[in-house]
Amino acid sequence: MHRDPAGTHMDLRVERLGDDHAGSLFLVGHHFGNHEGWARSLVPDPEVMLLRTPSGEWVPLSVRTPWSYGVTAEITEGGVRVDRAGEHVRLIKLVEAWMANVSMTGLVSTERGPAQPNQAA
Repeated sequence: MHRDPAGTHMDLRVERLGDDHAGSLFLVGHHFGNHEGWARSLVPDPEVMLLRTPSGEWVPLSVRTPWSYGVTAEITEGGVRVDRAGEHVRLIKLVEAWMANVSMTGLVSTERGPAQPNQAA
């Protein structure tokens, strides 16, 4: 884990998982090290699974923290179905902040931004 000198910003880990009929799947998240006992691991705080659709939208599917895991949208044969609209909207706000930071790096195109719950992805 790395923080900026002020200690307010953590690295954002981005991992491409692969492609699905609906687009490309990514894991994006902040992580901190767990160094207790024999198991050393990175703990997500939080980590979001995102779908990058062929139209360029970023759709959050789930969020994981050290204490919880929640699915807010699912990939279906016809696209994406939002299951928990209120939590999905909050997740979109987090993803929008992350994508603004990622777009400054120029590593990933974030032109379209996250899809809103009432949009077909």
